[in-house]
Formats: sequence, C-alpha cells, structure tokens
Amino acid sequence: MAQGLQVWDSNGNVLVDTTKRLSFILYSHKITSSAQTWTMKNDLFTTNTAFYIAPTIRPNQRTYEPRITLSVNGDTCTLSTQYIDTAFTTEDILVGVY
Repeated sequence: MAQGLQVWDSNGNVLVDTTKRLSFILYSHKITSSAQTWTMKNDLFTTNTAFYIAPTIRPNQRTYEPRITLSVNGDTCTLSTQYIDTAFTTEDILVGVY
C-alpha cells in the first residue's frame, strides 16, 4: 500500500496526491529591490507545473502583498516581482514544480 498525503474537495475529487506527484523547490531568490525579474532554466519546467512561495511583508505592522508574475515557456521560467513598499529587502521567494 502506498503511503502519502491525499486531499479531496467536497465532491470527492482528489486535489493533492503525494503518492503520485511530489513538489520540488528548485530556486530561492533574495528580494533586493521593489521590482525584480529572474529567469531560470530547468528541464522540470517542461513536464511539471511551476509554483512560487512568497512572503507576506509586514514593515511597521502593515501588510504588503507582493505582485508576482510567473510564466513558463519550455524549460524557462520567468518570475517578476513588484511590491507596494520598499521598506524590506531581506525575504526569499521560492520557486518549484509539482
């Protein structure tokens, strides 16, 4: 019997099944300015779904959500960020595939 995690929606459809598919973090990028663009090449982008994990920035107890664009073309993934405030530049954005 396979072991892993399975998650279903209210209709019984499988949403996540780690017995068939796993996530891989491929890159970590340090935020150094309010707007940045990174281009990454990896064969895993051609056959998997790319995702990112971004921090919620809280300077002075306010919350600023990042504006992020992620696009994939073949084995190349491009991540662009634009933030509302530049009072932070110490967080990482993670990029991976599942």
